[in-house]
Amino acid sequence: MAVAICLFVVICSNPLKAESKSDTQHCNLILGWHIWPPFQYLDEQQKPIGFQIELIKKLDSLTGCKLELRLQSFSQNIKDISQGRIDMTMDTTITDERSEFGWFSVPYRREMFVLYVKAEKAKLCRDIELPQLLREGFKMSVSRGVLYGDLITDIQQDTELNSLLHYSESNHEELQLFKANKIDGILEDPIVMAYMKRTIPGLKDVTSCHITTYSGLVSIIFSKKTVDQTTVDRFNRAISELKKGSHYKQIWGI
Repeated sequence: MAVAICLFVVICSNPLKAESKSDTQHCNLILGWHIWPPFQYLDEQQKPIGFQIELIKKLDSLTGCKLELRLQSFSQNIKDISQGRIDMTMDTTITDERSEFGWFSVPYRREMFVLYVKAEKAKLCRDIELPQLLREGFKMSVSRGVLYGDLITDIQQDTELNSLLHYSESNHEELQLFKANKIDGILEDPIVMAYMKRTIPGLKDVTSCHITTYSGLVSIIFSKKTVDQTTVDRFNRAISELKKGSHYKQIWGI
């Protein structure tokens, strides 16, 4: 999704915990986020809701921070973190490259990417590896800036195979291509796909190809240009506190 909307949201400020980017400043942070229901999306009043929006509200209640929520694509969030234009974003896999410009929180949830196709395409990928599937004309899109695991990374590093991928700016763009039969498969988190099948017409027959490209832990990333380690530590303590809850592992997988 292109940069289109800027939402200002004050979330549960706690005056008793008024440290922030430094020990002497108020904790005012810009959080970039992207549409990815049911984790995060806009309701009918154009207010951010979803599992992760609720999670971030709880984290900020514990840290005493005030957040400005800025809606834009995930790739733009990562770029803005590197340049210090926003302070933090969610859903981020730790890499050496990102560690050069960002601090990472402790992991807060587990995610997975699975290849999904429409029912009539299911036979195509039943007994074949993804690289060969692409060579045989299978069309697939990936979102810019998103890490899908070693399988996709290896494909992207192969000049021939990479030329067969379509690159999108958001998972919303990929979904539109998928619904219009312009691509044959879509990589998605099973929780997100289950939600889409329930809420979006035309997706009920979508099925897994039984090709999992990634299963691992993700963190919140903070810009090293605007956030210090003290603030990251406060979020880490808050995450650790939430993990003590009886339902946290059931919801977030860790």
